[in-house]
Amino acid sequence: MRWRWVAVSLGAGMALWAGLTLWLDASLSSFERSGLRASAVGGVALIALAFVLPRMIVRMGRSGATSHAPPESDDMPARLARHPYATLFIASFVALFVEILLIRYAGSQIRVFAFFQNIPLIASFLGLGLGLWLGKGTSRSALSFLLWLVPFTVVLAGGAPLVDGYLGMLTAVASSEQVLGDVAFGRASTPARIVSQVLVGGFCVTVLVAVMLLFSNLGRLLADAFSRVPRLAGYTVNILSSLLGILAFTGLSFLQTP
Repeated sequence: MRWRWVAVSLGAGMALWAGLTLWLDASLSSFERSGLRASAVGGVALIALAFVLPRMIVRMGRSGATSHAPPESDDMPARLARHPYATLFIASFVALFVEILLIRYAGSQIRVFAFFQNIPLIASFLGLGLGLWLGKGTSRSALSFLLWLVPFTVVLAGGAPLVDGYLGMLTAVASSEQVLGDVAFGRASTPARIVSQVLVGGFCVTVLVAVMLLFSNLGRLLADAFSRVPRLAGYTVNILSSLLGILAFTGLSFLQTP
C-alpha cells in the first residue's frame, strides 16, 4: 500500500534523524532537545499508525458489508449520490478551513513559508482544480484525504525542528537579503548560492505537490456533487459553506485555541 510505505518512510526518517541528532550533538539547548524528542515520538507514532489504521479500515469495511449491504455491492458511492448537497457542503467547508489552517500553521512551523505564503494557497487551489477536472469522487476520495492528512500533519508538526534551521541557513545563503534573522552571510560564493536556491526551491516544490495531491481528493468530491445538483444551487451551497469554513477558523483564532 503506497500510503503505508510513505508513512513508514517519513516516520522512520523523523525518528532516526531526531535520535541521531540528540545522541551526537551535545551542544543542544533544552528547548532544542524537547523539540527533537517530540519529532522522534511523532515519527514512531506515525509508523505505528501506518500499521494500525489500514487494519481498522479493513475491519470496518468488512463489518459494514456484512451488516448493511451484500458483499458484492458498493453502496457508499450510491449514498454520496443520494446526498450531493451534504457532500458539497462538507467538502467546501473542509477545503477552506484546512487551506487557511495550512497557510497559518505552515508559516509558524517552518519559517520559509512565513515569507512564501502563496505556496500552500496556490497548491490548495491547484489541487481542487485537479480534482474537479478528474471528477468521479467516491467515499475512497474522502478516505484518501483523511489518510494522507495524517502523515502530512505529523511531518509538518514534528518535522519542523529537523528542517527549519537548515532551511534558514540555506535561505540566508540563497538570498541577497537577510530574511530569517538566524544567520547572515555577507558574501556567499556563486556555487553555494545556486545550490542553496535549488535546495530551497526543491523543498517548496515538494510541499506544493504534496498539498496539491491532498486537496485533489476534495476536488473530486466537489466535482461529483456539482454534477448532481443545479448549477446555481450548487454554487450557492459551495460559497456559503466555504464562508462558514473561514468563519469557523476565524472563531477558533479569536478564542486562541491551541
